[in-house]
Amino acid sequence: MLQFLAKNMKYPTRAQLTKTEGLVMMQVTIDEAGKLKEVKAAYSDSPLLETEPMRVLKQMTTWEPAKSKGVPVASTYLFPFMFDMTGEGGSDKESLKAKCINFTQSIPASAPGQPLFVSEEVTVTGYGVVK
Repeated sequence: MLQFLAKNMKYPTRAQLTKTEGLVMMQVTIDEAGKLKEVKAAYSDSPLLETEPMRVLKQMTTWEPAKSKGVPVASTYLFPFMFDMTGEGGSDKESLKAKCINFTQSIPASAPGQPLFVSEEVTVTGYGVVK
């Protein structure tokens, strides 16, 4: 999964041009059949950063659903994406990680009764664009 995300993610050009960095937390619901039912930006430091993770997550194939007592159940997955313009001033990674942890703790209230899984963070690095 992480290899798929890393291979297909691209730093949005407009975000590179404006040197926009930050955290985007994508929330995905996987239904009982393993299909992505809902993909949304649950938290974002900038709207410029949201569309790329959404595009790539929607390309993913069917998942194996979570199970409760052997029965498939809907579940919620969180994907933290860190957008970093390395060499362009850097970002405060500790602050971004703290945001991610704080946000993760608030999610169960928005998806009651569903198992919650948090992916390892995906860092998307922008090196600038060629005009």
